Amino acid sequence: MKEPGVREHMTFGGAVTAEASDPVARHMVSRGKGGDLRNPERIRAWSHPFGTELDATH
Repeated sequence: MKEPGVREHMTFGGAVTAEASDPVARHMVSRGKGGDLRNPERIRAWSHPFGTELDATH
């Protein structure tokens, strides 16, 4: 069941580094698959409509 007022959900990538405590993440890094997978432009594009709507209501 959706919470009142919730309209959309999005999951964004994170950072997988050698300091990760998870063995799978450390293995990914050892195979050259780690790094910073966050994408600020994608996050801004997704969140922009929400910020615009909030500005209009306050």
